[in-house]
Amino acid sequence: MEREECPVCGIKVKVANLPRHLRNVHPHDKSGKDYAKEVEKGLRRRRTHKAPMSPGTKKVVRALAIISIIIVLFGLVFVWYLGLSHPKIEVYPSAHDFGDIQRETVITTFEIRNAGKVDLRLTGVSTSCGCTSAVVRVRGIASPTFGLHDNPKDWSAVLSPGETATLEVSYDAGLHPDTGSVMRVVYIKSNDPFNPEVQVDITANVIA
Repeated sequence: MEREECPVCGIKVKVANLPRHLRNVHPHDKSGKDYAKEVEKGLRRRRTHKAPMSPGTKKVVRALAIISIIIVLFGLVFVWYLGLSHPKIEVYPSAHDFGDIQRETVITTFEIRNAGKVDLRLTGVSTSCGCTSAVVRVRGIASPTFGLHDNPKDWSAVLSPGETATLEVSYDAGLHPDTGSVMRVVYIKSNDPFNPEVQVDITANVIA
């Protein structure tokens, strides 16, 4: 700890304690009081003064700032690029209600559309139950039948920007003894980077 000699009595005192020493030990000495004030001002300046950064520290801070700016700019460009050039899958409608049905097979269709700027690749379809199956038709060509299990893994189909395909969904209510309200789900996988798997729901009220 830095020490300084008292200007009145010559005793070496810690710099931080010197003002108190002058006030307590030499309360009537005017020069001591004035010196104590100067010491206190100096201590306050030390507390508020920030040490300058070394050249090495400045280089590191500057490099980190440049790297941060580059990362932010790269992220903005990447998001902008994806927004302009990515495929985008849309399915309409997103759900279908068959209403009241007997123990029978009912069929409905959905439209799959590529709303993006580049080709959309459909890579797979699956269903939530063995009673539900689905077929995709692209330019009149039907895909294999998809269901709950054993779906083809090498199937794919490409939709150009703005092109549509048909998703044909079948539900066989006779495969289950249950009656009442039911809901089944069909899952569609694609190369849409923001929505790689979409689903459509079918519902029905099975009556005896």
